[in-house]
Amino acid sequence: TVKDEEEAIDYGAVAKDAVTLMEANHFLQLKTDDELSAKFLEEYLATLDPSKFFFTQVDVDRFEERYKTALDEKMKAGDIKPAYEMFEIYEKSVAEILEEVEEILWDESFPFGANESRIVDRSDEPRPQNKAERIQLWRDLIASNVLRDLLRGGDQVSADELAEIKYNLLSGYRRIYKTSQQNESEHISAKFLKAYASAFDSHSDFFS
Repeated sequence: TVKDEEEAIDYGAVAKDAVTLMEANHFLQLKTDDELSAKFLEEYLATLDPSKFFFTQVDVDRFEERYKTALDEKMKAGDIKPAYEMFEIYEKSVAEILEEVEEILWDESFPFGANESRIVDRSDEPRPQNKAERIQLWRDLIASNVLRDLLRGGDQVSADELAEIKYNLLSGYRRIYKTSQQNESEHISAKFLKAYASAFDSHSDFFS
């Protein structure tokens, strides 16, 4: 879970200062308004889930209903709670996926290697509409990754080699989960503020 956001650094105050600085210094003289709020939300979600494997469209619709035209006022007020609220949904999604992945990997009836599709870059693809579509997406991803590793092993792969492939994949997915658990509130705040800067300019390194 996300730790208490009260840190030595007052990120609420930093947020208010960021609004003043970005509006005063950006070459296009953009304002922190509803239009920028929508872009800000898009940038933050892309920071958390760039390949669109965790948030469903249902999640995003809820975020948009709450925050699409509200993040501008939140920033001006120094309220960065939305950063933590959205991250907690992300963290929960990662935990749910890990449980599903473990079941899939050790399901003896799962047709590993039967699906010849490749899943590489999903950044321009639509999000899964709901949890059922998300699970199917992960089933396809796992099948694709196992097939990739099977092909590296040649025509014949033993049961032990297949088990090792699955174990290595599971270890990788567990690292994703562990990373999500280790995010300190300062890291989440920094991601949120950098997404705000990126909403002004996709090339901005203001908070790097």
